[in-house]
Amino acid sequence: MGTCEKQISYFMGSNTPVGFISRFSQLVDPRIISTAYILKAGPGTGKSSLMRRFADFFEQKGYEVHRIYCSSDIQSLDAVFVPKLAVAILDGTPPHVIEPAYPGAVEQVVSLFDSFDIDKLKAHREEIIACFKENKALHAKATLFISAAGSLLGDNLRTAQEYVNREKLSRFCEKTAAAEFGRKSAAKPGAEYDVFFSAITAQGVTFHGDTLHRFCKRAYLFEDRYGCVGGEILRSLRDSAVRAGHAVICGFCPTAPFEKMEQLVVPELQLGFFVANKFHTPEFSDQKVVHDRRFLDEQRLKEHRAKLRFNRRAAEELLKEASGFIADAKVNHDKLESYYTAAVNFEKTDEILEKLLDAYR
Repeated sequence: MGTCEKQISYFMGSNTPVGFISRFSQLVDPRIISTAYILKAGPGTGKSSLMRRFADFFEQKGYEVHRIYCSSDIQSLDAVFVPKLAVAILDGTPPHVIEPAYPGAVEQVVSLFDSFDIDKLKAHREEIIACFKENKALHAKATLFISAAGSLLGDNLRTAQEYVNREKLSRFCEKTAAAEFGRKSAAKPGAEYDVFFSAITAQGVTFHGDTLHRFCKRAYLFEDRYGCVGGEILRSLRDSAVRAGHAVICGFCPTAPFEKMEQLVVPELQLGFFVANKFHTPEFSDQKVVHDRRFLDEQRLKEHRAKLRFNRRAAEELLKEASGFIADAKVNHDKLESYYTAAVNFEKTDEILEKLLDAYR
């Protein structure tokens, strides 16, 4: 069977107001994963290429494959997950360091260090150290701007929350949950898998919207200007779906990575619930659009519109600046990679990949 017509892709790490947030620990969670291959090596040593070929191998066999991309370089893979086989391969180096909790039983460390020509790397020792330090400094600057943007968007959320009709919101959630998931609780609750479908990257806010169509045939779309309605609805529906025994995939906002859910997917039902805003507006042929006006006191909110508009526009500019620093970090990282690429024997990397794949041929 050939490769999938549409790839499943998303992020599991993102630049956020509190720095880089990683959710890669799920890919070594024994409740989800049977075997996890943790790659250890430096930049430019072929990790992403190895994972791409790993993904190609299983897609050509007809398996659903999740390609997990790097938010600092959206062309580069950070991990690959094959759900049916409960197998994952991931980059276990900074900023998403993963160490084995159950060595051998779940995780296997795959070192590419044997492919290094250490003498070539030593020859550029000072340049390599300088590049690593510069990369860290540029990402720290990006974090400052993302934090400022997050504060402004958070202020909009808190302001608008004062004018939400909680009774209407609660009734809507209860009615929707009953219609989609029923009213009974399952004997065993469903599992939750947390990701980022969008991330702040060198190209701005990058959204893997096409992936949502791989999971869903129909959707609810919540138009949410201030971020005060959609997230609350999604959290309530997530809880209802999990109680009903459905596994769910939750996509979080990179400007509020723990508080603000923006995508909820129930794969078993081919159903999705998505927040629509300036940064991402997925579209489905079978969708129900719900506007935030339904739950807001628009008249009382009017007095804050100038501030809300200013905050949104300022946040957009701050995120653009953050993306600029991430782009500078990418240029610097490319330079760093060049030192390692010139010092790697990629034939050894190929041998390592073939050995891993032998178990699945």
